[in-house]
Amino acid sequence: MGNLDPLQPITPSNSYAERALIGAVLANGKAFDEIGSRITADMFSEESLRKVWGIISDAHRNSGSCGMEAVAPSIAALGSDYTQLMAGLVVQFPVCEWAMLGRYCSAVRDSHARREIQRIAKLAEWESGRADGTAEDVLQQLVSGAERIADGMDADRPAVSAGDAAMRLMQETEANWKSGNYMSGLRCGLEGLDIKLRGFRPGGMYVVAARPGAGKSALGLTLATRMAKNEGRGLVWSGEMKAEELMARAIAAKLHIPFDEVITGMWRDHNGYYHRISADKMDKVIKAAQDLRNIPVEIDDREGITVAQLAARARRMKRQAAGLRFLVADYIGLMSASASVQRSGRRVEIVTEISGDLAKLARELDIPVIVLTQLNRENEKRDDRRPTLSDIRESGAIEQDARCVIGIYREEMSIRLKMGPDGRPVRNSNETDAAYMKRADELTAMLQDVRGKAELIVLKNRGGTTGIIPALYDGPGTWFRDVTEGERSPAW
Repeated sequence: MGNLDPLQPITPSNSYAERALIGAVLANGKAFDEIGSRITADMFSEESLRKVWGIISDAHRNSGSCGMEAVAPSIAALGSDYTQLMAGLVVQFPVCEWAMLGRYCSAVRDSHARREIQRIAKLAEWESGRADGTAEDVLQQLVSGAERIADGMDADRPAVSAGDAAMRLMQETEANWKSGNYMSGLRCGLEGLDIKLRGFRPGGMYVVAARPGAGKSALGLTLATRMAKNEGRGLVWSGEMKAEELMARAIAAKLHIPFDEVITGMWRDHNGYYHRISADKMDKVIKAAQDLRNIPVEIDDREGITVAQLAARARRMKRQAAGLRFLVADYIGLMSASASVQRSGRRVEIVTEISGDLAKLARELDIPVIVLTQLNRENEKRDDRRPTLSDIRESGAIEQDARCVIGIYREEMSIRLKMGPDGRPVRNSNETDAAYMKRADELTAMLQDVRGKAELIVLKNRGGTTGIIPALYDGPGTWFRDVTEGERSPAW
């Protein structure tokens, strides 16, 4: 009978490739220039080889020379065993096999990655058996470790020459020139914004910033719905609202009715009594809900997720036949960082990590990632309350990571902050009747003039221009439209 004991996992290594790399550099120090940026000492499975590669790396960094003559004294100083090791490598690999360097390098990196996979798997097994902590913490550590391994293996991707990059650019430019297409990215369906940005370019992080209540979630949903209809499937993460609430907003915008009527099927009269909406309106609500099946948007409404969790879903969607064209995250302040950073409680570090990871995800998946964030209260202290880049809350990293920053400003909202519960301006102390009436009339007239109007302010636009884009805002339907569309135009 054969041995029924479970097989023990083999520790991956490729001793021949490791020794061949070191032998090649000892034979010709210039070989280090080809592989030095891709190989580190910790990638060698044998301690003796790690020490020898460390000496070679130090010699190259200090003097630019790392052949036999340059490193022999330092290796010999480690002891007779290392002298014999060096002599054996010289005999086994007397010349540098230039044609094989790439293969040896890939083999060493692959074995190291496999050992790292085993290491984090064992760590996860041990952590999962501890009484403290949660499964979420263990999964986060496992995902973070796997991502670090993947990032390290990305060094095998060759650099792109300036000439090749220019030719790729010219292929894209010529195709746009022939077709008369002024867009370099995805159309969002708001003409003024499309013209200003030339579309949402894949690989970039786009930030929408606003004070609470200004409409950042409304703009995020507007962009997601129209972009999905125009360009293809998208993913929306909503940390504030459930998926059903988001779709209720889309239906309300399409039918030009208040959000509450879609949720409850009831409307409220001036006396405060509630009534069922008409059968005809109910039929329209049902029809709009059915129409949403044709909008290819997936909604993730898990609370407080990490970028790693969101990225796992996005990668899976990207691999599927329908693909993934864009991602919207609403909003960055409700996301969680990795377990270690989250435990620190330092908001700047938390937001910095989340912002950086979202920007990396945009480049990895080659899609635009639209990130919503809040502004601080500084703009409320100014006479001109239009947002600026310095108003972005909690971290300057968001501004640095973003390809584009779009601020939302609604003068109507600013004026309403000066109104009381009765809809009249709040009276200042020691204000005369005449002065109050004059100011009240002016504010009322201003409110009427700006009602339903908004400004999308491009505060940063890498490679493009900044400026103000007029827009329309449907308060009851919580939706944005381009000024060329008109207030009663279709929402989607």
